[in-house]
Amino acid sequence: MAQALALPSAIACVAFASSYTSTNPGDSDIPVPDFQQYTVDLCTTDGLSSREAAVRLPETAPGESNLTQLKKLLMCKWERELLATLLDSGNDVILVLDDFDAEHHHLEPELIERTERVYRVSSFDALSDLSAVAADIRLRGERIDQVISFTEFSQLGAGYLQSLVAAQPTDLLDWVAVRDKRLMKERVRAAGIRTAASLSLPDPNDRERREHIKRTLRFPVVVKPALGFGTMSTRRADTPEQFDRILDDFHYEPLLPSRQLTVEEFVTGREMLVEGLWVNGEPEFFVAGSYLEPRLASIGSRTGGTTQLPDGAVLLPREENAQLYERLLDFCRRVNAAFHVTHAVTEVELFETADGELVFSEMCTRLGGSAVVPMVSEHLGEPVWHIIGRGLLSDRAHPREVVRRHVGFVNLSPEKPGVITTLPPVDEVAAIPGVARVWPVAKVGDTLSLSHGAEFCYIVIFGSDDRTEFDAAMKKVMTEYRVATEPAGSADPTSAR
Repeated sequence: MAQALALPSAIACVAFASSYTSTNPGDSDIPVPDFQQYTVDLCTTDGLSSREAAVRLPETAPGESNLTQLKKLLMCKWERELLATLLDSGNDVILVLDDFDAEHHHLEPELIERTERVYRVSSFDALSDLSAVAADIRLRGERIDQVISFTEFSQLGAGYLQSLVAAQPTDLLDWVAVRDKRLMKERVRAAGIRTAASLSLPDPNDRERREHIKRTLRFPVVVKPALGFGTMSTRRADTPEQFDRILDDFHYEPLLPSRQLTVEEFVTGREMLVEGLWVNGEPEFFVAGSYLEPRLASIGSRTGGTTQLPDGAVLLPREENAQLYERLLDFCRRVNAAFHVTHAVTEVELFETADGELVFSEMCTRLGGSAVVPMVSEHLGEPVWHIIGRGLLSDRAHPREVVRRHVGFVNLSPEKPGVITTLPPVDEVAAIPGVARVWPVAKVGDTLSLSHGAEFCYIVIFGSDDRTEFDAAMKKVMTEYRVATEPAGSADPTSAR
């Protein structure tokens, strides 16, 4: 399953659901409706169309218009809040869902009935299914004004659909470049932006290519899937010998269909993330953050059996980092230009070196995964899907003011893989001053492999206008609460510190 990009004027893209599990707490408690009535063979509804439904447009000042004229939208995958916002705008929405959506999300009939129609595909990697969707749209004489996608699992498929049915098709290679890290870095280098030296490794068993890489790149290096995400199957090799050992027994996570790899030199420094919503090239919101520890180090401490490092991030208040924000804004504008992105949601990951230089790591046309969506929502004081839905349909940016000054997250994970036996009490953690939300992604009885960085367990979102309260809350959660596991058949599960 894949994700989508929002480029020049005909396409838009938004955020990501990590590790292919439901991103909505409590989903498992809500029954999934019978989806078969909404398959491609029954693609019309008896309910109201989106134009006939009650329309709630964003508030504007007298004489202003937030939205362009009504559009025909093609939305890939299920995200309730985003879909509701698009429907409330009065636009016609055609929905494309995959088998995972049908089997794991509770699809709300009242929203589905407001769409123009719904297509079901087996996955967004299924070229024949997507081709059939495109053919049906063309046979109806329709052209799509915007393709909207928000997950890694639909990006390439959405790009393929956009190239076939959009009123203003864009270059399909632009979509590939924001998924394939080799093309991605080639474009960034061509734009004069510093990034790590890297080389492609299409076949990990190609000994001649491996020798060339060992002669050319400086160690340590990072080996990762070219079309990967969430640091899945990402390994650090400190020596040429370790590099060969990793490749001789390279493990691909099941969610990674492509087997081609890229190898890049390791970059040291503060690892940062920047989330932005761009409307005709200008930011509707632009939020920068810093990981508590570099991601690869934090993940390695969980998967490698070393002393566990914190897994989390904090957003950086703009007023305390004014010069850094100016540099980051210029940096991200240059990155956007390299990928022809003007109307989209983006995440850029980068490093700030000890001498203050900004070094590009990766970019995608979606928000970051795991806790980024609730973090940005807390920071802006409104569900970010609502902001994104309105912004993608707007013709000019309306910069957002920050509502919560200090925001961050921590993911609590066990020290060892196994069956979860203890989780922190949700009510107790939620009552801590400075805690904004508690999100138990996993539950007691679940099995954790701790094999990659996208396997989240117990996320705590922090938010406060008081820095002392904020710091105290993060420290208390990280030091006083834990997640415990035991091998299968262990003691009775509990909920405890």
